[in-house]
Amino acid sequence: MPSFPEPVQTLYVNALQHEQAADWGAAGACYEQAVKLVTDSPELWARYGQLLGRKGVRNSDGHIGLAAFSRAAKCPATTAEELYWRGVGALLNDGDGDSRRDLAASLALDPTRADAWYRFAEALETPSAYVSPDDYDASPEGQARRLAAYDQALALNPTNDWYRVRRGRFHLLHDRLDEALADLDAALLHQTYYHAAELRAVTRFLRHDFRGALQDFRTSSWRGLEGDWREARVEYVIKYPDKRQPSPVQRWNDALALFELTGLREPTSAKYLSERAHYFLKHDAPVRALADAEATVALRPGHAPYRELRVACQQAQATPDFAALLTDCEWLLEALRPRATRSKRTDNPGSLRSQAIDQALSRRARYGYYAAWAHFRLGRPEQALAHFAAATDRPPEEPRRDRGRMSGEWSPYSLGIGDVKYLPPPVFDTEYLRWQLEHQLAQEVTDPERQRTINEWLLAAAQVLNVPELAQAMEQYRDLWVPAGHYYGYARADAVAKALTQYLVGMQQPLYKTVFAQLYRGILRSELRDAQNRPDASAEQCRAALDHYEARIADYSAK
Repeated sequence: MPSFPEPVQTLYVNALQHEQAADWGAAGACYEQAVKLVTDSPELWARYGQLLGRKGVRNSDGHIGLAAFSRAAKCPATTAEELYWRGVGALLNDGDGDSRRDLAASLALDPTRADAWYRFAEALETPSAYVSPDDYDASPEGQARRLAAYDQALALNPTNDWYRVRRGRFHLLHDRLDEALADLDAALLHQTYYHAAELRAVTRFLRHDFRGALQDFRTSSWRGLEGDWREARVEYVIKYPDKRQPSPVQRWNDALALFELTGLREPTSAKYLSERAHYFLKHDAPVRALADAEATVALRPGHAPYRELRVACQQAQATPDFAALLTDCEWLLEALRPRATRSKRTDNPGSLRSQAIDQALSRRARYGYYAAWAHFRLGRPEQALAHFAAATDRPPEEPRRDRGRMSGEWSPYSLGIGDVKYLPPPVFDTEYLRWQLEHQLAQEVTDPERQRTINEWLLAAAQVLNVPELAQAMEQYRDLWVPAGHYYGYARADAVAKALTQYLVGMQQPLYKTVFAQLYRGILRSELRDAQNRPDASAEQCRAALDHYEARIADYSAK
């Protein structure tokens, strides 16, 4: 035990006792006082840093970070003990010090410390908390050096199961499944390590021990077996694969295919099935995803997230069942209504309640858009337009965002209801998107916030159609559009001239001629409003603007 001047020695002893009793807060308080009195001890700083890394432990300033380890890495050190703790500080901070140098020097002075060999083995993988691909030596010589360090640590402390876990991980990292399994089996005989159970689950699955793998996946999570256990990301578990075998991902996929043939039963809870549905949806298996989503909703029909999952799965089908999709969307519109319209918003815009209202409004809008699409595909255009209109409007109870209405100045740089860039149909549907573009651009909406939202949706639709000229034209329209009673707050003559020229060129495309003509007309109307609503506009100027634009608007309304 090191010797410090009083009262630091007492603080140090008390801290160790608190650590043994798992009273991390009391131990941290002792170390915090000690490092203020002795500022150049790598052990005090490193031990303090280890405590600050524990969940819920804070110093008196409320900070948790790498600063204590950084201080340890900068302390003077000459003895094996000091070099060890300075090496630990360098290993656990983000770049100060040299953990490999200090730990090797400590071992040269005292090769009997098991923890120094273990830390040295870890430093040979990542010498600091900042990980660089160049830090790791994957050569046979580098592997042998690291394995020898793990072996020596276990030779000096053969009952330390954590050393075995880390050596097993090292073997698995290099695709040595037999050696990895031996270490993980030995470690898990005496204690449950979530990380070790997960590593053994992957190892067992690759060796086609499916029952054992599922048991380990169940053990590796405090929530039990999760439906997305197939998402093992094996390419990160085996970073340096054996080149004589197929890739880890290929072997994992082959093992999954064999697993499906075994008929092993998986849990049938709604939670598990929903997680598995998410996995299948992510991995391009929409039919299986929908089957799980159907079963999930059957178990809990009143749970909105499961209905939303079924909507996503239905949309991913090669040919969606639009009647079923519409049923779920309309159910969600009703289920989410109380959250979105419970009462008028009086909270601070950043409050949790206000955020919850915004989220509910956004979700309702999403399913309104999807319901519009479903109605269109079911041959009900009027209902499609009605749902779209409802989706772009806020409920009566929700106050408007009247930006700039006192002065009349208008800025285009804010959205309406939520983020609409993901709201066009997830299935590429050129006919529907073009139809909505034509219908929405043909109408005049009096509410600026609603029109702003429509413009954002139309821009997203134009981008989905993947017609660069149309997407650019719609972006110009969104930025140049001016609502009734407003005028534009920026110089815009050059931008308007450029947009109108582009719209004229776009009218040469037969498929989108109507859309470009409507864009042209809409900008002319915005220009008229801009000219008439300026505070300095005289009656004569307003009449001149009307005469100038009316004829052009009428001309392009007929196109």
